[in-house]
Amino acid sequence: KLPAPRGLEPVSMFQGRPYDGPIDLQLVVQNPMGESLLLEGPLLSSWQEENLVLRRTSHEKGTVARLLFSEGRADGGILIETAMRTPVAFINTSHAVGPAARQDPKAQRYVTITRLALGGHPGDPPSAVAYASEEHGAGGYHFITRCCTASGERGEVLQQARRASSNVMNIVDGRGVLVATMEQHSSDRGPCRGPCRLLSLGMHADATMVIFTIVAAAKLCEPVVA
Repeated sequence: KLPAPRGLEPVSMFQGRPYDGPIDLQLVVQNPMGESLLLEGPLLSSWQEENLVLRRTSHEKGTVARLLFSEGRADGGILIETAMRTPVAFINTSHAVGPAARQDPKAQRYVTITRLALGGHPGDPPSAVAYASEEHGAGGYHFITRCCTASGERGEVLQQARRASSNVMNIVDGRGVLVATMEQHSSDRGPCRGPCRLLSLGMHADATMVIFTIVAAAKLCEPVVA
């Protein structure tokens, strides 16, 4: 069970503690050739109550992180933890697929991420916020991740995700440089049994932030069902 958030509601969805570097250095790609990871399990546009595993595709094939979904509550979201069960970050999806979002489908929908390292709490101010670009509305083709700010004004763009096809998404940084590519597979003919996503990350990519942007895109790609 995820601990309940604490604190007051922000004045805007952009208010928080600015992102100032990788969420977890252990999840930053160090290989000059990049790295491929598999996110195993279904990632739905509706709320979920299950666990997904992020693992390497190399000869090591070890678990890198786990995503623990508990989105059915008003303060629901996704806990990211390392293979050693150390909390890394909390993805708050309550404004995308939670009860409040379902009660008011016309409200602005967004997803935030909060650091949990060094004693952080899911209710602490978030570091970044992701939302669907107004250019495409709820069509699910373009998503923007911005840095949060103390004032609540829009922060700098950290990442953008664009669908290249129905099952491929490219993630670029704030300068437009390709950071990662995601390929979605839904059958046993893919790289794993059952639904999964193959992530190809470049050197120095912050895997936690890439996962955040991909999760946010999945949660925001379809209109919420009241």
